[in-house]
Amino acid sequence: MWSSAGGQKRPIRERPWWNWCVSAMVEAAESVHARRIPQVRLDEFAFNALRNAHGVWQTGNLARTADLIDALEEIAVRAMPVVVLWGADDHVIPRTSFHAVCAALGDPEVREVPGNHNWLIDDAELFGQVLTESLAGRAVSAPVLSPSFAFCSTTRIAQ
Repeated sequence: MWSSAGGQKRPIRERPWWNWCVSAMVEAAESVHARRIPQVRLDEFAFNALRNAHGVWQTGNLARTADLIDALEEIAVRAMPVVVLWGADDHVIPRTSFHAVCAALGDPEVREVPGNHNWLIDDAELFGQVLTESLAGRAVSAPVLSPSFAFCSTTRIAQ
């Protein structure tokens, strides 16, 4: 799910391609990790993306049109433990999609962290800590803020 300009919730596959691209490029540019990449790597990436533009489009379109709700609901039916890690400023996977994932999973453990789609690259130490503590079944030693929505309890983690 994603919210259109009018606030109407729509299936993610209806999100315009250009909107995905802009969100991904902005978040990549804002990434702390991206600022440390040497220019030669950026040039190499741009060259390869242009050389195989169709492959880039296919990959992006697959991500854009994939509907995982049935699979997520099956995970919920099987009562499999799930931890959802999400960057609070992620615009590649919008908040409405995040909510739809949590709703399909039933009542997963949710960890909402500061950062965008690239948060786990920008703060690998926090990613390791949150993932390790979640898998170990321990509470994350960070302040818990009020849930951002009713159907899924969320722990927001401060940096």
